[in-house]
Amino acid sequence: MKRYEFYRNQKITVIDCRYFSFEAENLETAVQKIKDLCADGQLDELSNDPTYQEDAAYQIPGTEYPLDIENNNGDPTVMIYSAADGTCITDNLPISTGITQTKNILMNETMNLHEYYRNHKDAINASIMDIACDLAVGRLLNAHDAPFETFVEADDPDDPDSGTHYKEEYQKEYDTYYDKEYARVAKLMKFDYCQDDGVAASPEDTNT
Repeated sequence: MKRYEFYRNQKITVIDCRYFSFEAENLETAVQKIKDLCADGQLDELSNDPTYQEDAAYQIPGTEYPLDIENNNGDPTVMIYSAADGTCITDNLPISTGITQTKNILMNETMNLHEYYRNHKDAINASIMDIACDLAVGRLLNAHDAPFETFVEADDPDDPDSGTHYKEEYQKEYDTYYDKEYARVAKLMKFDYCQDDGVAASPEDTNT
């Protein structure tokens, strides 16, 4: 028997979270500008504002879902190619279109959130911790308007490769920011590491 190689391309959706700011005369003006751009379907134009600043951006783990054909203008969302020459040999459009349908369990079955979180609980928790860490650093820098180096010191002053840790006067402040950001992201994802399946019983039940 000879082995034949293929590859699969699949469109997915994911929640892309971005923290941003821009200058305006007041909060009401800023909010109205966002609403107007959203109503016109032109929110991306906001980044053209000369005062626009993107403070943090990340994709929320656990929110990746396959895109279905109906929400892709009737075009295929799964395509199988020959690895030898890159030829598309089939896709997931229904047979009635003249193209063989590619069966995909992720598209034909409803993903069970409890099962997904249970199977990936540690990985999801680690991702939230990384996100909370980045956001906490951002809040620390913004609060003091100072570079990162201001807040850390070497583990071993005589060894430049020894790593760093937060200075005593900033450690508690960083920890506070971290705890708040972890709780906020976990609440958004309805995640609770203390639950057996990782799913929060209610929006408030999000414990580290």
